[in-house]
Amino acid sequence: METTMFKATCITTAIAALSTSLSFAGGMGPTKAPCTAYEFKAGPYIGASIGPRIALSGVPLTYIGAQGTLSAGWGHIWKQRYYLAAEIYGANSAKLKNYGRFNQGVTSYTLQPTWDYGVDLMPGLMINDTTLGYARVGFEQTRMILNSALGSTGVNADGWRVGGGLQTNVYKNLDLRAEYIFTDYGTLTHYANAGTQIAMLGNLGLVYKFV
Repeated sequence: METTMFKATCITTAIAALSTSLSFAGGMGPTKAPCTAYEFKAGPYIGASIGPRIALSGVPLTYIGAQGTLSAGWGHIWKQRYYLAAEIYGANSAKLKNYGRFNQGVTSYTLQPTWDYGVDLMPGLMINDTTLGYARVGFEQTRMILNSALGSTGVNADGWRVGGGLQTNVYKNLDLRAEYIFTDYGTLTHYANAGTQIAMLGNLGLVYKFV
């Protein structure tokens, strides 16, 4: 009887030990690495973008081009929600189409914007941990080329611009930016016959932050 009880005790102890060993081994198995969570960061940055540019006047004149822009700025976030940045930029536009002409005296002209540069303030709000919605307000100067049968000449046009966009973090210090910008130049001095000049720009680009 004692032998039987001893065997039963040994078997029970062995089963318990085996169960504990298997449970421990299961807990020590391979685990999946956690997903990397990116977040929107603020600080000094540089950017590059490209997009269509359309310039219009009251004559009417229509210019359609492709514009590339390089920018640099500094952004700051406070209370994990509010954003403000200051940005400087330079850009150049390549003509795709130019429609219409205007007359200045006996000479007929077309207008073509080329390079421009300026400065913007960019207030914004965080939509979530990775995405910013922002507005732009700033000043720019654009070089306008006046083409005629007599040749080409240039004039600098000053304008105020406003716009808005979205910027989202896609990888570590790298953001994707999409935006729309409207610029009003008013009437060009000495070329009033061209009417009021405005421009519309769409941008898609990348922003790299040094943070």
